[in-house]
Amino acid sequence: MNAATFVFIFTFLFFSKLIAALPNGEYIDPGTTSIETESGTLYTTASGFKYLELRAGFDTSHPALDINNLMRLHAENKPLPRLPGVPYDTDISPQMISKGELHCETSGGSPLSKDVDMVANALLAIGKKGVYCCHKQQGKNCSPVWWQGTAISDVCNFKKKQICIHCTIAGQAVKEIASKCNSNESKAGGFVRFGSLFGTVGDVNAYHQ
Repeated sequence: MNAATFVFIFTFLFFSKLIAALPNGEYIDPGTTSIETESGTLYTTASGFKYLELRAGFDTSHPALDINNLMRLHAENKPLPRLPGVPYDTDISPQMISKGELHCETSGGSPLSKDVDMVANALLAIGKKGVYCCHKQQGKNCSPVWWQGTAISDVCNFKKKQICIHCTIAGQAVKEIASKCNSNESKAGGFVRFGSLFGTVGDVNAYHQ
């Protein structure tokens, strides 16, 4: 056995054991920390990006997951319900917001950029109160988080995990789509992908409803 073959076999066995030892055999980036809450597991990656994975069986009818309820209470200047046990950050740093990768997909069928921007502003407004925007639909890839005029935005996870991203981060992602994917026809569409070294945490998109 030559040295290159030995290194390959060692590396393969090392990562196989590492992945097998993780929940569901999934890789989590080095440096990622997690805390268990009543609502699920809150992860913080080494780069500082936070996301929540709802626990199996969590009641998706909880008021904190009802976006219409959140928007109504915000408009009435009332306190917003919170997910049990989840720390609520009301001040999200620009460094955390910039963890996503923008993909523009603007076409003639995309929503008006002004409507995309209004969706972004609505999400940013409730984000200031510390709430999360969630993909809560079981067995599906995406859940809508807000809509305005021709535009709608989802939070997605293509392993069908019920994940939540702080609404400030989701809103800023939609804002980036509105500004940087804007076409000559004043339309905008695309998604921002929040990922890790070995996989995708989730997407925040904007498209025509």
